[in-house]
Amino acid sequence: MPRFSIITPVYEPPHEAFESCIDSVLGQTNTDWEWCLCNDASPSTWVAERLARLQASDSRVRVVTRPTNGGIVAASNDAIASANGDFLVLLDNDDELRLDALQLVSTALDVAPDTDYLYSDEDKIAPTGERFDEFQKPIWSPERLLAQNYTSHLSVMRRVLVDEVGRFRSGFDGSQDYDLVLRVIERARRITNVPEVLYHWRALPTSTASAAAAKPYAFVAALRAVREHLERSGIQAEVTEAGPSLARVQRRSLHHPFVSIVIVADGATERIYGVSRHLGYHIVSAVVERSTYRNFELVSWCHRRCRPNNKTSCCVEPMVAAVWCRLRPTLHSPIR
Repeated sequence: MPRFSIITPVYEPPHEAFESCIDSVLGQTNTDWEWCLCNDASPSTWVAERLARLQASDSRVRVVTRPTNGGIVAASNDAIASANGDFLVLLDNDDELRLDALQLVSTALDVAPDTDYLYSDEDKIAPTGERFDEFQKPIWSPERLLAQNYTSHLSVMRRVLVDEVGRFRSGFDGSQDYDLVLRVIERARRITNVPEVLYHWRALPTSTASAAAAKPYAFVAALRAVREHLERSGIQAEVTEAGPSLARVQRRSLHHPFVSIVIVADGATERIYGVSRHLGYHIVSAVVERSTYRNFELVSWCHRRCRPNNKTSCCVEPMVAAVWCRLRPTLHSPIR
């Protein structure tokens, strides 16, 4: 069975939320874990006192104390430096794990032991304590990850691989997890999804669980993380904002292969925006007028019932007149 190192940077957490976080770790049904916490110079004295009591109460708890505040990246890396487990489990100091989270992760790793990165579904905790906004995530989707850090919580990564890619990087505060995941997946042998809600993300006014606008700097860092990931992967692309917490990746094509677009033309007409239009001509016009890709041909699949002895029959004549240089009519029996 793998041993888990739970990584938690601590800085001025809400008292009750931190107690709930503690209960969710100590109550894990899988007991083969260690909890590596780093107190990032929290000014409130109760934080250090509570961490000291926590460490004294359980030998699996390891607390690192920073003399000065270094931010979430520095605190997380200090916690990782004290870890000895096979896998790192990322947990914020005001969130909660499902009580059988580590057990379900362990079971998934037994099924796929070459997994280097694992993620689960998640939900949120309202200030009233109610759970809401359950996020049932898709199976591994590298394209979606470029647009959105959809894997987020719970994230579990093989420790040696995290060490290889350099742990968390400064300059990505607020999206440090996203940047790390993008670097990990570049080398991961297998990525596994556990389709269960294993993580409860607390929605606080200052948390991105409430709204992306709570930490606008985080999204700036996220866009940079995606750009650098694409550069490392040798992909030329432009990365821009597509909406709240969403990135748009527009790849720059280095090759322009010849494309054949096949259109079934049967002479049918339909009213489009109140105007009777020949469907085949409408499709061709849309492609020719709107496509920015030019190295293509249009192949018209014509039904014999249009005009048996003339390939450029009623179903394609309007198209031929418009784009003959690219249109190649072909004659076939009706599709059944």
